[in-house]
Amino acid sequence: MIVIIDNYDSYVHNLAQAFGIHCDSIKIFKNDQVSIEELEQLPIKLLVISPGPGKPEDAGISLDLVQHFSGKLPIFGVCLGLQCIGVSHGGLLTHAKRPMHGKLSRIVHNAKGVFEKLKNELFVVRYNSLIISNDIDAQPDIDVTAVSDDGEVMAISVVGQPTHAVQFHPESFNTEAGKQLIDNMYQITKAFWTQHAD
Repeated sequence: MIVIIDNYDSYVHNLAQAFGIHCDSIKIFKNDQVSIEELEQLPIKLLVISPGPGKPEDAGISLDLVQHFSGKLPIFGVCLGLQCIGVSHGGLLTHAKRPMHGKLSRIVHNAKGVFEKLKNELFVVRYNSLIISNDIDAQPDIDVTAVSDDGEVMAISVVGQPTHAVQFHPESFNTEAGKQLIDNMYQITKAFWTQHAD
């Protein structure tokens, strides 16, 4: 089962549709309408933290979920979801150099994790005015896995955990290689559960 935490985002169902290619059991919960205890009762294979307005502290249970489930199961954050993961690992939120609402950015990445086998330069769709500060690179448990052409953090992963996040929207039709990136996250999820099979 894939669980998506909906941070009141207009396009959360596009994200569900993108992951639905791999899994026919997807549940979407609003960020203020479910508890950690309720989610612990579900056979979650992947937890997705959706985009949404505001800051991580405004995102209902999202920040608590990242802190609770980190390392226990695969987590994928998108936009605000990345910010939740970043803040939970000591990152600071800051304003982007310019607001990016429905605009394309060129990114470069490290070809690892969700970026495996993707061409190095990608054009991706962004909807954000806040980002995680570059200072997060100093956190020992965080890898910055992609940056924009003006040096802003566009993706992170947690060292030794199946936790990955992107600041842009892979589910957007105009994001280059978005489908392959989501495929890669699903493969990371499968590999984790193969290693942790009872």
